[in-house]
Amino acid sequence: MSLLLQKSSILSGTVLSISGSKSESNRLLILKELYPNIDIVNLSSSDDTNVLCEALSTQSATIDIHHAGTAMRFLSAFFAAFKSKEVILTGSSRMQHRPIEILVNALKSLGADIEYLDKTGYPPLKIKGKELQISKVSLDSNVSSQYITALLLIGGSLKNGLEINLKGKITSKPYLLMTLSLLNEIDINYTFKKNIIKIDKFNSSYLNKTFQVESDWSSASYYYSFIALSKINTEITLKTFKKSSLQGDSILSKLFIEFGVETVFIDNSITLKKITNSIVGFSDHTLSTDIPSLAYLAGARVIEKHFTDDNDQIGPDHGFAMNPKSWRDMVDRSYELLVALGDGKKRVEPNEEQSKLVQRRCLRVATNLQKGHVLVDTDLIALRPISE
Repeated sequence: MSLLLQKSSILSGTVLSISGSKSESNRLLILKELYPNIDIVNLSSSDDTNVLCEALSTQSATIDIHHAGTAMRFLSAFFAAFKSKEVILTGSSRMQHRPIEILVNALKSLGADIEYLDKTGYPPLKIKGKELQISKVSLDSNVSSQYITALLLIGGSLKNGLEINLKGKITSKPYLLMTLSLLNEIDINYTFKKNIIKIDKFNSSYLNKTFQVESDWSSASYYYSFIALSKINTEITLKTFKKSSLQGDSILSKLFIEFGVETVFIDNSITLKKITNSIVGFSDHTLSTDIPSLAYLAGARVIEKHFTDDNDQIGPDHGFAMNPKSWRDMVDRSYELLVALGDGKKRVEPNEEQSKLVQRRCLRVATNLQKGHVLVDTDLIALRPISE
């Protein structure tokens, strides 16, 4: 099979809408199910979000979430605290090999009724929803943030609220802060001091809230790349993005400054504009000492190479890495190329001063010509000028 890739260009001035953040959408869907007076705009169109929507709306006693790991974790906590509802939560063959014991143990410590239907620690799960009376739980801080988030989302709906003690260094704090920020927006009170998160019992009787889900910054990364590779002054606008974003990938607006892309925030939109040409690099995992020189000729100005003191060492990178000898050869050949290319300015070099006298040529007429004669090739001859 052969593929033909053709260069494309982006239409400057285009305004685009991007699907909402999957992370925000999935959290808000659980909150909406707990507190129905929430409306959601710009919901994610991702498969995970669609699976979660279907799972929350179905009347079936068996819910298949396929490959959606987020749905499995969030729904395990949701159905455990959903009084008088009994469900079997299952998924694809691959999902049934993904562990969930840490979350199940945490829910059981709160009083949840959950049974493994096959292998202990893995889906499918049989969950009998009930009012959870216990309000304190402990988890290691280095577990998946989705386990902790699943508990945070149901915390305000529990009879006595919820207190989570996170043991050790927290590794996924941005995702926890995203969840807590959404809770704060619907006026669920919480505190986060040291490694203890406390969620107050929430009275939703006065809740009436519309959420506009911020568009997905991960999806925006492709458009940042398009603009980085475009001509100066090319720009596009992406709708529904916030300067004070909850998404970790919003760091793109700062990272792409290095690639000549400016981000302007206006009215919940971002305009991406190419303002300077960026430095292009080349990641070379070959043994060749010539490819870096060829990459330079193609425009690369930063070359990445692996280095080792012994190509026979055990490890995935040693075999194709440069050793001291090949590195020296590569550097020498690269400098040779740079010298050969020069700086683009034509001048007489010092070593050419003596030879220029015999190398110069001037055009002279071969014979005496009459006035009005039309020149032809044989009328002219190239000779050295007289030396000074």
